[in-house]
Amino acid sequence: MKKIVAIIGDPREKGTSRVMFYQYLAYLKTHSKTEVKIYDIRKLTFDPNLPEGYRTEQTPEIIALKQDASSADLLLFAYPVWWFNVPAVLKGVIDHLFWRGESYSFKDKKFL
Repeated sequence: MKKIVAIIGDPREKGTSRVMFYQYLAYLKTHSKTEVKIYDIRKLTFDPNLPEGYRTEQTPEIIALKQDASSADLLLFAYPVWWFNVPAVLKGVIDHLFWRGESYSFKDKKFL
């Protein structure tokens, strides 16, 4: 069975990206045998600003997300495009998710 970690990165309660995200997941559930774990940035508790850089303490929710993501076959992100980029809070999730020393290392030249 395939495992998908799906992250809804729309900070709005009723944004178009959110609606399309759940429609896609409903279709996926009826047409495949895939385990889907959903993370909603509106419900995650964490500081997206990394006030201590990579010394910022990560919350249990972020740690769980990272563990699920590392064992997933696919990471699915759904979000609106604002100013040609992801919403700021989703950028914070990405910064926490792809942590230096875990996801990549400049010293060892290792990447995902």
